[in-house]
Amino acid sequence: MPKLITKWTILVCLNAAISFTFALSESRSPSEITAMVAGVVTFIGFYVALERWALQKGWNAFVLRLNIATVIKAFTQFAPVLEIWAGIGALIAVGAVFPEKGFFQAYFATLVDGFLLSLAVGVLVGLMFLAERLYRAYQANKKAV
Repeated sequence: MPKLITKWTILVCLNAAISFTFALSESRSPSEITAMVAGVVTFIGFYVALERWALQKGWNAFVLRLNIATVIKAFTQFAPVLEIWAGIGALIAVGAVFPEKGFFQAYFATLVDGFLLSLAVGVLVGLMFLAERLYRAYQANKKAV
């Protein structure tokens, strides 16, 4: 369990680095910074729980692809278009519910931003499964000919 926590702390923090940096570039109160850290910790817990659940189900291939997708997603931050749009979307959505800046707005904006970026990870996992299935079908078809 400590290895999972360490691994997902590193992966989530790597994936949150640019969004967190953008958020800190605006002047933030200590409670807002605490809320953003709490949001990141929430995602660390989510991914630890997700991997434990998948391993208990014997879904090792899913876990492998999840790890690969998370690393690939971390590299997308070098062209932070996805991070910027996810952050803008999160601020708009959460700002409509929590118009006043503070802990709750920052926490839920971090959660929505993380959710949107996690969708990107999910798409990458799905694409990896699709690519593998297409490759296997191609190989089977090639042998059948």
